[in-house]
Amino acid sequence: MFAIGVAVFAACGGETDTNYGPPGGLRNAQLPSPTGTGTGTGTGGKDSGAPNDSGMGGDVTTMNCTVSWKTQIYPKMQGAGTWKCSDTACHGGNTPPAISATDATAAYNSLKGYVINGKPYFAVGNTDPAASSFECNLKGTCGAAAMPIPGGGGGATAATGAEIADVDTWLKCGSPNN
Repeated sequence: MFAIGVAVFAACGGETDTNYGPPGGLRNAQLPSPTGTGTGTGTGGKDSGAPNDSGMGGDVTTMNCTVSWKTQIYPKMQGAGTWKCSDTACHGGNTPPAISATDATAAYNSLKGYVINGKPYFAVGNTDPAASSFECNLKGTCGAAAMPIPGGGGGATAATGAEIADVDTWLKCGSPNN
């Protein structure tokens, strides 16, 4: 028994001091802001501190969001996409909001200014999907039928669970025009 106690003491007694970095290292000064609201003074992130579409500091559009407006969401809204929102029979015609069939930024700007039941379609800079009406519009939980209407706009199909999950992820990134 004595030999085991000496062995444990010897193993623990030879520890060296652990260095956790400088005293102020855990103040969040070196970390990037997760929502693009930082001051831009950190050394490790992409947060520039410059205003973005939301008026908040930082560049939300360059954050590490796994879903892209321009390459994953907007293409579904185009005439060749599955949702066909920009088709002339839908929002590419006279039905507001106007959704450009060829310009992702124009479509983004039109939709971020659109409001359903008091909520902006995209609450730019807000990482709570419930602050935007985009996801509830796809699900049909905003008080109207789900968009897109299957068969509408030249054969539109309803958003799939995976597509809604992508929209949810993108909204949690703050709805960047990325």
